Amino acid sequence: MKKVWILLLTAVLSGCYELDTKPYDKVSTDNFWKTEDHALQGVMGVYADMKHNNTYGLFYLYDNLSDIAVGYDIGFGDIINGAFTNRSGNVVDRWRSLFDGVQRSNTAIRNITTLDIPEASKKVLLGELRFMRALYYFNLMNLFGGVPIYDESTNLNAEFSSMLKPRSTEQQVREFILADLSIAADHLPVSYPTAHYGRATKGAATALRGKVYLYDKQWDKAIADFEDVVYDKSAAY
Repeated sequence: MKKVWILLLTAVLSGCYELDTKPYDKVSTDNFWKTEDHALQGVMGVYADMKHNNTYGLFYLYDNLSDIAVGYDIGFGDIINGAFTNRSGNVVDRWRSLFDGVQRSNTAIRNITTLDIPEASKKVLLGELRFMRALYYFNLMNLFGGVPIYDESTNLNAEFSSMLKPRSTEQQVREFILADLSIAADHLPVSYPTAHYGRATKGAATALRGKVYLYDKQWDKAIADFEDVVYDKSAAY
């Protein structure tokens, strides 16, 4: 019996390892969102989502839904023929992809807000994210009208099963977009060094805000934003 207890004790002691569940072979919330470089990488990830076919990758193909172009073999056939429903792939995939962009923006905003990095850098990064979130929501609104509004207070990992917000009105979505773009226009630089060309600028945020006003027939505000971009040579947009 004594030998049995010794064997059992040996087995138990040899199995006492500290369990460490942090993955070291991939990015996770435990080892990311720590530095300014991490913050920039996170923002680049939100930009990267724009290349998805259902966001901007094949955006030009929307011409096939107008009199500008004709094409039946690029996934719009059911729409062109009037045979699509709210469960058609073209509808569901665009809803999903655009909200993926919103979710990425929200995750980055939430994490970068609390980072201990220079305030000037933080303002620019958050301005870019608000610009991109506004852009994703602008396309959602144009395609679907009023949609649920989720901001950075929503943690997808913790709340995924309970994210059942009803649709906001189209006006509420528009106001949310305009608020993001106004902050972005205030925080973004006029230009970047050559190595960072392509990142959102003050001019991009102002122009998109003008487009939001234009689509809502707020002519005076649209003109003011567009003229700010076109004629303000001192800003060098």
